[in-house]
Amino acid sequence: MNCLLCSSQNLSPIREINGYMLKQRWQAEFGIDISTEIRDVILFKQLYCENCKIQFFDPLNAGSSDLYKQLERFDWYYQQNKWEYTRALQDLPGCDRVVEIGSGYGYFAEHARKALKLNIHGIEINPDAVVFARAKGLTVDLVSLEELAAQKPGYYQAVCAFQVLEHVDNPRSFLRSCCDLLVPGGKLILSIPNGMGFQFKLDLLLDMPPHHLSIWNPETLSKLARIYSLDLMKLEFEPLPPYHVDLWMRYCLPEVPSKSLVLRALRKIARKTIHLYLFLFPFQNFLRGMGMYAVFVKR
Repeated sequence: MNCLLCSSQNLSPIREINGYMLKQRWQAEFGIDISTEIRDVILFKQLYCENCKIQFFDPLNAGSSDLYKQLERFDWYYQQNKWEYTRALQDLPGCDRVVEIGSGYGYFAEHARKALKLNIHGIEINPDAVVFARAKGLTVDLVSLEELAAQKPGYYQAVCAFQVLEHVDNPRSFLRSCCDLLVPGGKLILSIPNGMGFQFKLDLLLDMPPHHLSIWNPETLSKLARIYSLDLMKLEFEPLPPYHVDLWMRYCLPEVPSKSLVLRALRKIARKTIHLYLFLFPFQNFLRGMGMYAVFVKR
């Protein structure tokens, strides 16, 4: 088997995930039956590429639109305000032709319209999301990335994809199409979970198939730039947001038995202290969250 990004055969196994146990966890944690998503897969292998440092799962069972519809019922899943939206708005001035891949319900496009008076072209494969976004007067089309790349090669000054790359089963084709859409000097703006982040120590279900299919880290993004003739101009890490403090606490201070009253009290004090710190010093937050934000420029 070859690496799904750089085609190297220098792969190392990390672990195996039992398909039956995966189904049980999805049912227990989210009340979602993923039987039709992973079908009859018995074992998922998590592999590591020694060349580009990406990690990915074999087989690459990407989640269907039905899976994401079921995840939509959780209010934390699709957020209207994201850290990466704010960052991207600072990098888009001067870009008049912008497309967002996987624009969903148009939350970022709304921010761009208000802040920059910018009419972003969104593409989305969820028909319900397209109808919702269009009802708000946004320009969103029900079309695939590959179709758009064939229709408008070398047209856009910026291509944005927020929390999309880790979900696709062919990132090589995805990134090639993104680059094909750009004019020379155009910007490819990506946000993606940080594979070196604390969340990957917690064995979170959403970081496994059929939700996330690949795991990226800063070194992988540097390799990506060389593979696709891009220059990595900016790489930033998300500060820890208040709504992820509890997860961060699980990483730093695992849960303790109920009889350990002193340890439980100390844990509560630590949690309140971190929340207070984030509230009082939002612009001096040196604690890292889950995400990375990268800006590439096409040569």
